[in-house]
Amino acid sequence: MGLVHSLSVGCYYTSSCRTAISAIGLRVCLLLLAYRLQRPLQAGIEQGLLYMERKRDSLEVKIAKWAKGMVQSSMESLILEFDNARTLRSLYGDEERFLYDMESKLGVRMTTRDGWIRIEGKRAAVEKACSVFRELENARKRGVTIRRHEFQHALFSSTRPHGGNTLSELVESKIQCSPNKPPVVPRTAGQKAYIEAIKSSDITFGLGPAGTGKTYLAMALAVAALKQDKISRIVLTRPAVEAGEALGFLPGDLQDKILPYLRPFYDALHDMLGADEIQRSICKGVVEIAPLAYMRGRTLSHAFVVLDESQNTTTEQMFMFLTRLGVDSKCVITGDRTQIDLPRNKRSGLLEALAALKGIRGIEFHYFSETDVMRHPLVRPVIRAYQAYRGTVKNFHSTVEEVAGLVGDSGDSEREGSHSLYPSQE
Repeated sequence: MGLVHSLSVGCYYTSSCRTAISAIGLRVCLLLLAYRLQRPLQAGIEQGLLYMERKRDSLEVKIAKWAKGMVQSSMESLILEFDNARTLRSLYGDEERFLYDMESKLGVRMTTRDGWIRIEGKRAAVEKACSVFRELENARKRGVTIRRHEFQHALFSSTRPHGGNTLSELVESKIQCSPNKPPVVPRTAGQKAYIEAIKSSDITFGLGPAGTGKTYLAMALAVAALKQDKISRIVLTRPAVEAGEALGFLPGDLQDKILPYLRPFYDALHDMLGADEIQRSICKGVVEIAPLAYMRGRTLSHAFVVLDESQNTTTEQMFMFLTRLGVDSKCVITGDRTQIDLPRNKRSGLLEALAALKGIRGIEFHYFSETDVMRHPLVRPVIRAYQAYRGTVKNFHSTVEEVAGLVGDSGDSEREGSHSLYPSQE
C-alpha cells in the first residue's frame, strides 16, 4: 500500500515525472499493479484520488479513476429475481443469519430487497452462491420446507470439490405420507441409502446412534406403502423395558400401562397423518401399536412391521419376532447397540441376530454414524465424546479381565452373559 500511495501522491509533487513519463506509461504501470495487488491497491488508489482531487490535478485524477475501475472490473455482480419477496425469504427460512453464513463461507456480499438478491464477489464464488439458490429453489418447488439443515446441506454441497448427495438428489427420495402433511425427506446420504435398503429388502436392520431417523423413516415408508395399497396394515412394536430404572406398578388399565413405552410411535404418526385419520386407522386395526410380548403365536401377513429398540430384546424375543413374518410382508428392525437396558445376565437379541444372520439374501444391514444425527447440534458431539470415553473404559476393562484370567477362571461364567459399556462395531 505504501508503494501505491507514493506513486499516487508523487505524481503531483514531481513535475519532472509528468514530463518524463507519459500518461499512457502511468496507465500501464497502474494496470499491472492492479492485476497483482487488486484489493490492497484499491485502498491506496482511493487515498491518492482524494488527495489529488483537492489539488485539482486533472491528469492524475483521470489515471486514478481509471485504475480503480480496472480493479473493480475483476469482481462479478449478479442479480437473481424471484416471483415475490415471500418466495425469496422461503429459500433461507426467513433467517438472515443463514445469508451471513453464506457470505462468510463463500466470500461474497449479498444485498436483498423485495423479490431480488444481488450477489457480488469473485466469479467462482458468485457461481457457487447461485448454485446454492438453484438447489434451494428446486427443493422448494418439490414441496420441501427450507429450514436450517436444508440450507446448510445445500451450502455444504456447493463447497465440496466432488462426491456426496446434493439437496436435489435427496429430495428425489422423499416420502409422501399424506397430501395434508409435508413430505418426509432424507437429510443425509446415510438416510437416503437407508430408504433404498428398506425398499429393496424384506428384512432391514437399521443400526446407529440416537436421532438418526431409524424409526421415523421406517414409519414414513410404512405409511406411504399403506396409502399406495401395497400392504393392508402397519404393525409397530417395541419391548417394554425401562431405561435403567423400575417404574413400578403403573395406574390405569392395560392400555394405560403400556402407553408410555409406545408414545414415540404416536408422536411420529402425528407428523405424518392427521389426528382423525390416526384414530380411525387404530380403531379399524389398520395401524396396530403393541408391545413385543403380544407378538407370540401370530403370523403377520400383508403387513409392514417395525420393531423399535431391538437392542432391548432378549435372544428368545428376537427369534420369536423374526419368525412371525408372513407372506407379502416387510420388516424393519431398528436399534442402538450402545443403549442396551437389559440386566447384565441377559444377552441382547440384536447382537445375536447380527452375528447369526450375516450373508442371508434378502436381509440388509444399514449402519448410521454420528454424521446422520438430526437432533440438537450438541447431540452429535455428545455421541462422539461418549464413544471416545467408553472406548477407553472398554480397553481398561479388557486389561483388567486379562490380568484376572491369569489368577483364575472363577468369574468367566458371570462375564459371559454380560455386555460391555460400548459394544464393538465389528
